Amino acid sequence: MENSLRKYVVFGALMCVLGVGQRSVADVSYDGAHSGKAVQQSLHKGGEAGSGGGEGGSGGGEAGSGGGSSDLSRHRGGFYSSCASAVGVLRRAIRMAEYQDGNSSAVRKILVTGLANALKEIPDDENPLTKLSIQRGLKLNSQFANGCRDVTGNVQKAQCLDLELRTAVFFLGKFYDYILTSVYPLDDNYYIPYYTHYYPHCRHHECLPPDFYDSFYVAYKGSARALLDFYIGNSQNGMPDALAMDTYELHVAENVLRWSSEDLNLDLFRREFACVIDDLKDASQDLADFNAGSTMIFRNSRQAVNFARETADTNASTLGGVVCGYRY
Repeated sequence: MENSLRKYVVFGALMCVLGVGQRSVADVSYDGAHSGKAVQQSLHKGGEAGSGGGEGGSGGGEAGSGGGSSDLSRHRGGFYSSCASAVGVLRRAIRMAEYQDGNSSAVRKILVTGLANALKEIPDDENPLTKLSIQRGLKLNSQFANGCRDVTGNVQKAQCLDLELRTAVFFLGKFYDYILTSVYPLDDNYYIPYYTHYYPHCRHHECLPPDFYDSFYVAYKGSARALLDFYIGNSQNGMPDALAMDTYELHVAENVLRWSSEDLNLDLFRREFACVIDDLKDASQDLADFNAGSTMIFRNSRQAVNFARETADTNASTLGGVVCGYRY
């Protein structure tokens, strides 16, 4: 398994022009072996973490139980069941992807189909965080298209399309890991118990058991930070340097910053995350304006990329400590 995904996630040594900045096909090189290892570990880790999240689910059910009606209990059980079924579909997609022997197109199709099929497992009237993240994964995949329309020359076009495909696979692999290691356990342990037992009559910490609220707060903050880390990465599994100044990165950043802001805007914690919410929301809008063609704030893609990474990193660090001055 160690080398099973390496072939299709190794980035090419050449970077094609994608309409942003003044970079030619030969301007950027990247250590593809490092990238391949990072994504292979991401998918493998995600598959393992998915089952771990399931084990944590029983504890989450206990945290949210106590005093609920029989109808509420049945509804909560449906929530758990459908969410777990969706995660099972994602795990199966990971296993299937591991056997494609370097076929990037097949791997992308499997991962995208996995997201679409997982979404079908969750009813329309149920809205766990896992469902929202799956929808975002499909949105993320759609960002990696049409980036090579203006590239001329058969060789350059082929290189560009190959990079687009491999970039999509890289990010989809990381997003699977994010869903299985951060979002699903949060659903299983806290979000579903909260929404099926306490919400909507309880939207303040004073009506929740202190231990449940504190643990929910820490886990929720950690999940939001994980979404920002998905974009900025770290030394072991960060964003390939070859994506710098790339139009794909700017669209990914626009979405991730906006999604993080929306997640933190939950009624229960909104006041405590107010400063981060506003900063991420404003930054996402600035990037959206640039992606739409405005140069009022950023004159070029380098400035926009640096701004996006700095914003994500600063707010991820904020979420790791005192948030808006209210609590840890």
